[in-house]
Amino acid sequence: METGCIANKKGGVGKTTNSIHLGARLAALGYDTLLVDLDPQMDLTYGTGSQDNDYNVLDFLKGNGPFTPIQRSDHLFILPGSDELIASDFEPTALKKALKPYSKHFDFVLIDTPPASINKKEISQAEIALMASSFFMISLEPKMYSVKNANSFLGSVQEKIMKKNKELRFIGFFFTNVLVTKKSINVWTEFMKEKASNKLFKSFIRTDAQVEEAVDEGLTIFQYNPNCRASLDYIAFTRELLKRLEDG
Repeated sequence: METGCIANKKGGVGKTTNSIHLGARLAALGYDTLLVDLDPQMDLTYGTGSQDNDYNVLDFLKGNGPFTPIQRSDHLFILPGSDELIASDFEPTALKKALKPYSKHFDFVLIDTPPASINKKEISQAEIALMASSFFMISLEPKMYSVKNANSFLGSVQEKIMKKNKELRFIGFFFTNVLVTKKSINVWTEFMKEKASNKLFKSFIRTDAQVEEAVDEGLTIFQYNPNCRASLDYIAFTRELLKRLEDG
């Protein structure tokens, strides 16, 4: 079982939307995939139409009741979030321990978290997710403020998390929310290539209003419009992710 998350201390960089569609694409390829919502705002839960389930991530972490995720489609399962989840109520390894008995049930587990810094004073949802993960990615917008903070966030993960979780691998940076009419993607792609060429995904996710329309209806973009540019971007991105995981 590969467990991963898209991390960033900055908000608005598409972590939830990308997690949903990466999970949906993996499921479409036949991988049994579980999406875990660790964000008390529960955007992934609502974005997949999973808000009416009686069982949620808080029950899972506390060991309450049988494990009953929602099956959204063939091979795609959702563990809904809880607005009562407080990260500091749990040990950093709580999710890792809770997932261990199900390692043979899923090929992939993707964990969605709110924006959060990694620091030594307070446990965050991001820390719990990273401690449970075998890989992580950092999503970026092609903008100065997004790009300039990427290395500092990666450094904090390497300093606090990767020294404890020896299985955790950084798979790479990728650009999201890319406007097709802007040239800035080329500028920032070249910048990142100079800084970390082997860690930058060639694939990126373009802005597409149909993604938000799909999420508003609790659908993935593949269900809503499988031929739009965002669908094609997620297909390419998932293909590249699988290759990176295979190559180690």
